[in-house]
Amino acid sequence: MPFFTYSPILSRQKKFEQVNGKPIINGDEIRKLVEASAIFYFIKKDKQLENRVKKFLLQKEHDLPELANSVRNMVYDTYPWLKEITYPDFIELEGEVTKLYCEIWDLKENEITKDFITEAFTGIIKFQLPEPHAQKLCYAFQSYAEALARIEKEMLEDHPLASEFYPRLITELRNEGCPARLGYWTDTPYEGHLLFFWRVKEIRQHLLKEFGLDIRPTEIIYIPSRGETAGWSYWRQSL
Repeated sequence: MPFFTYSPILSRQKKFEQVNGKPIINGDEIRKLVEASAIFYFIKKDKQLENRVKKFLLQKEHDLPELANSVRNMVYDTYPWLKEITYPDFIELEGEVTKLYCEIWDLKENEITKDFITEAFTGIIKFQLPEPHAQKLCYAFQSYAEALARIEKEMLEDHPLASEFYPRLITELRNEGCPARLGYWTDTPYEGHLLFFWRVKEIRQHLLKEFGLDIRPTEIIYIPSRGETAGWSYWRQSL
C-alpha cells in the first residue's frame, strides 16, 4: 500500500512539479526518509554500532558534511540491505494540491522567523515499501517519527500545538504503526539525520562545542489554518 498524508506535504520549491498533469515529489524524498530513520533506529537498537559511532565522533575533529556522511556509511555497512533499496526518479501524488500560508517556527526562541505561501498536498503518495524489508523499515520510521514528535512537543511548551495537535498525533503514530515525515518540514541543517545523538550526552556536548549546533530539528513548519505541522504521513500494508 502507499503512504497517506496525515498533515500536508510541502515542496521546498513551494510548487509541485507535474508529470502527465499529475503532481509529483522527487524520489530523493523517500531516500532521505529511509536514511534519517535508519540512522536513528539502528544506532539506537545496536549497542555495538552505537559505541563504534560514538568513538568515531569523539576521536577527532570533523566537518559536518564528513560527519553526517561517515555516520550514514557506518550504519549502511552494518546493515548492507539498506544499500540495495532503489528509489524512483519521482513519485506520483494522488489527491488535492492547495495553497496554504505557512510559518517557520523557531522552537528554541519560541518565535516565527519566516512566513510564506506554498502549494500543499493532501492525499496518497504512491510508493510501495520494498519487500522483504518493509517491516524493518516500518520499525525505523515509527521510532524516528515518534522521537521527532516528542521533541517538538516538548520544545513548543505553551503553544496550542503542544496541547492539541501533538498528543493526537503521537497517539495516531502509534496506532498506524508505520508513520513517516516527508517533504519540506524543517529549515534545520541535516533535518533529523543526527537526531539520535541528542540522547548521548558526550556527543551532544561535543557537537554543541565544536559546531555550535543543536542537532534537534528546531525550526519546523507550522500551518496555522490547520493547526498542524507539515510533513506527517503513514504507510499501511492493507486498507
